[in-house]
Amino acid sequence: MYELPATVRSMRRGTLGADEALALTALFRDDPLAEVTAGIVREIADHAPGDIYFHDGDLHLPGDYASDDANALVLIVRGNLTIDGVYCDTLDPDAFTLVTGDLKANAVVTAGFLEVHGDLVVRDSLIGDYNDGSAYIAGNVRCGLFYPENHHFTVLGDLEAGTAIGAVKHRVSGDGRRPSDVIGLEDARLLDLFDHELLRPFDMDGRQGVDGFEFRELVARVLTGQPVKRGMVA
Repeated sequence: MYELPATVRSMRRGTLGADEALALTALFRDDPLAEVTAGIVREIADHAPGDIYFHDGDLHLPGDYASDDANALVLIVRGNLTIDGVYCDTLDPDAFTLVTGDLKANAVVTAGFLEVHGDLVVRDSLIGDYNDGSAYIAGNVRCGLFYPENHHFTVLGDLEAGTAIGAVKHRVSGDGRRPSDVIGLEDARLLDLFDHELLRPFDMDGRQGVDGFEFRELVARVLTGQPVKRGMVA
């Protein structure tokens, strides 16, 4: 199991009380998330599995962060969260993350529920995973690669991506600026951009095309820090 730093308080460790944890869930701006996380706190108090974590102030994690490895049902950072490696949250179990400042990471794969009140800055890939969870970003998003897949993103600020692929206009809400060039999942340009092992290419009557990604392989590479674009090295 991944151990968060001792400065991160925990209900299981006995350093975070149930009443305080319950009050902290009100920091979620998304009302349904506030209600759900409050319910989780009550279940934790009744000895349900998982943990609630809280850090007051900026938090720096030198490696990766995965909610399932940390046994984290709820992580609340009142400040900025900086992760040198990969941020990953899950739907099995449901994971809820709130950062009241900026979230910065080398890569992000989000399947659960992520709320950031500042900017989300991702050096490499920002990947959405499935459609049951959601991401709410009150500030701007900057990333190298953005692929929402079927995950819904609310971005109140601008979304800037070196490469944006998939149904961005259908999966991202908000009034900020969006990438002017979004590459569709059947666009042959993907063959020039990505390792062909990650794609489902076809050749019909001499015409090359693509039928999307091998999504789990794409996610696996992002999570392990392996390159996904052609010509890149780890």
